[in-house]
Amino acid sequence: VKTHIAASRIAVAAKQFRATEAHLKRLVVPECILEERDPYIEINKKVLTLTKRGQQLELVFLKSDIVNGDVQDIIMVTEDGLSYLGGMLNK
Repeated sequence: VKTHIAASRIAVAAKQFRATEAHLKRLVVPECILEERDPYIEINKKVLTLTKRGQQLELVFLKSDIVNGDVQDIIMVTEDGLSYLGGMLNK
């Protein structure tokens, strides 16, 4: 519970690292923490899912929220996730 309370939206993490949300997302998808795939139904957006590896590492999690009348998955980054992303960006 504490991990979820202290987590930040990926937009906040992007500002902190002076990067874009898309860049941070591109860091975690190839690491098999998040998976982006086409949904089974016809919509114009990709679906994000947390992989088993992502669940074990507890670096990010997904939170659903209503944005402009549409349900969206928001990537939340834990404190450990911020450290991980900081290390990835400094490579």
